[in-house]
Amino acid sequence: MSEEGNMPTFQFKKLLNDDQELYKWLVTMITQTGIARVENAPKEKGQLQILGERVGYLMETTYG
Repeated sequence: MSEEGNMPTFQFKKLLNDDQELYKWLVTMITQTGIARVENAPKEKGQLQILGERVGYLMETTYG
């Protein structure tokens, strides 16, 4: 994690492969800032879904 201005920043690959980094990312967003930047995600379709599945079960809704 790095601080760019006031926005905590995390690396995509590290979030996928490092449980402690994933924990820091979640704690930062839930208890500290409400937001965090994720950098260097691959440009291929579906990458956000991969990160989401790392956090928990994803399910489709009728909300959009």
